[in-house]
Amino acid sequence: MRSSAARCDRVTTRLAELDAARSLLGDAVTTLQQGWVQDRWQGREGVCLVGSLQVAGRGRQLTARSLDLVWHALVDDAHDLGWVPSPQVRLARVRDLTRWNDRHGRTVQEVVALIRRAEQLAAAEMVRLRAELGFVAPARA
Repeated sequence: MRSSAARCDRVTTRLAELDAARSLLGDAVTTLQQGWVQDRWQGREGVCLVGSLQVAGRGRQLTARSLDLVWHALVDDAHDLGWVPSPQVRLARVRDLTRWNDRHGRTVQEVVALIRRAEQLAAAEMVRLRAELGFVAPARA
């Protein structure tokens, strides 16, 4: 009984974290729409992909978890979304996202679309976790 309650608490915490990450990702999109840059994280003209996450998250732990979601969206990998990577892995992910942002010909629309895919990944993971707890969304008419 105790392990079931602990599992429920972990899943509930993860659901709250994913919901907060979706909000942070939305704020990152707003920041990017105000100005986007390449070849640096921030400038007078705006911010890059990683910079937008930093600004939206104000450096909190949720910033790193949101970065993980965006990386998973980039590599089209919905597995292991709950796994917390080592600092070295997270740094490699930052490098991946930075290189992707800075690729010649990249557009702000592509950057925003990537963040939107990350929001969708978070939403899908929330549905999966709710199903684990036995909460099933009503069928749409």
